[in-house]
Amino acid sequence: MQIVKLTLGPYDEHCYIVKEGNFCAVIDPEINDGEILCALAERGWELTDILITHAHHDHVRGVNGLPKSAALRIHEADAPYLTGTNEAVGGPFVKEDPIARPFVTFRGGDIIGPFTVMHVPGHSPGCCLFIAPGHIFSGDSLFVRGRPMLAFPLSDIRAYALSLEKMRALDPEARLHAGHGEEGCLREALPE
Repeated sequence: MQIVKLTLGPYDEHCYIVKEGNFCAVIDPEINDGEILCALAERGWELTDILITHAHHDHVRGVNGLPKSAALRIHEADAPYLTGTNEAVGGPFVKEDPIARPFVTFRGGDIIGPFTVMHVPGHSPGCCLFIAPGHIFSGDSLFVRGRPMLAFPLSDIRAYALSLEKMRALDPEARLHAGHGEEGCLREALPE
């Protein structure tokens, strides 16, 4: 598996490009001025999928600038917050520009390319991890030596506690690719 990490936007959000065989996905595309497309072009990679760990604005603002041929995928619980400006929900779900493309929903346990999806609600209702052997892409559900924000609209600390128990069952030495901050292994991100 080949992984390219780009840090984009005012929140220093980490966007990942992952390539394995014919599968090539961007995970959580933050707003960009062509960096994602340049990284793909430099490598001669063709984007097949756009994977969203959750629908907060800093993880989806780059979607509209990506090729329409790539399938946009999001967990069904966050799908209602992907499109429109979502003023009724507010906070991190508000989009300056509506996502103007069709999307496909998934659920926990689904397989997308090399990834198994794990649904881990808490930070948002549809937060998920994308898990491949030796790698976990966590969005804002886990941070190396940090804690996710659980005070946003639709965050749920009780749901997060249950999700945390599921995440403890994963390989503690798997490389954690978080949405912000440092990278490390899963054991460095799980609170005691």
